[in-house]
Amino acid sequence: KDLVQLEAALDVWEAEEQREQQQAERLSKKRQGHFEDDNSVNQQCVLLLSNSFSQIKRIRTARWKGRRRGGRGKMLSRKGTTVEAEDEDELPDAINAAFVCREFDSLLAFTKAGHVFKLQALDVPLMQHKDVSMPIEELAPALPKDDGVTAVIAVPFALKDLSNEFAIMVTAKGCAKRVPLSGFRTLRSGKLCVACPLDEGDALRWALRAQSQDILVMVSETGASLCFQAHQLRASTLKAKCVPAMKLGGDSMGGCGICRADARSLA
Repeated sequence: KDLVQLEAALDVWEAEEQREQQQAERLSKKRQGHFEDDNSVNQQCVLLLSNSFSQIKRIRTARWKGRRRGGRGKMLSRKGTTVEAEDEDELPDAINAAFVCREFDSLLAFTKAGHVFKLQALDVPLMQHKDVSMPIEELAPALPKDDGVTAVIAVPFALKDLSNEFAIMVTAKGCAKRVPLSGFRTLRSGKLCVACPLDEGDALRWALRAQSQDILVMVSETGASLCFQAHQLRASTLKAKCVPAMKLGGDSMGGCGICRADARSLA
């Protein structure tokens, strides 16, 4: 009986060792540039940004279970973090953004002052649903006192052709610019770089990934809207200034987004 138990334990140990060896081989191929998009390694995850983009956490979607419509949602963020809200009406740890990516994807983080830095989704610590998010400052280079992350773009690891992929940046005063994603390749991880020179009193509010035929939708705080195809913004470099994209008068930008559509949508 003892011999049978020993043989069973050895079989389990050998199976685990073989699985770890296969995973190590996949990671080795990835480092050598021969990585194949294997979902068992490059797992899908959700990045949650909260507290005005000052907190971040990574959760794997493999742990989620499908639920019926109309049920109670599962909490993804823990209430009452150690970070205090500056505004009494603002909820602590309120989620500002959530997006799906894979763990080998690159992340471009843009700041209010028009800077950008790069990191990998794997750099964000893997957490459980109830874990408290970590300060994004621990993953970012030193930022000026009044600066902070305002938007994040995920660039898929499997995306090799960047010829028609762009980052569109929009400011609070309705100015915008379009930069090819290939222009961010020279960024070093953890190094701050100027992405959008700003006029005095303006601030970068949004950064969106888009293709040239996509439609940029801009909405002011009073409800005025404007939409046009992204190629109407001339492709520029990181050092180029934004150009006026929407006349606001005394109004301010309330929001903007990308519509995946063709020219017939504007007919």
